[in-house]
Amino acid sequence: MTGQKEQVPPFLVSETKCARQRGEIGVMTSDHGAARLRAELDRVQRLGIESVPVFYFDDGSVLDGEQAEETLLAALDTLTT
Repeated sequence: MTGQKEQVPPFLVSETKCARQRGEIGVMTSDHGAARLRAELDRVQRLGIESVPVFYFDDGSVLDGEQAEETLLAALDTLTT
């Protein structure tokens, strides 16, 4: 490989670039907000949510996980009739 520039694999990036990208998308590396996140995770677990998405309807019915479009439309229809 004499005279050729060594290629860096695309999955290896500098910490500086990672820090810049984290800042651009709002990802934090500190514990700031960790307590609020833990509280929200506890609340979700208490509700019994084990998959996403989860739809809770006013009549008490729940649809969780991936659903066919027809299933979602039928659930919405029962609420509007």
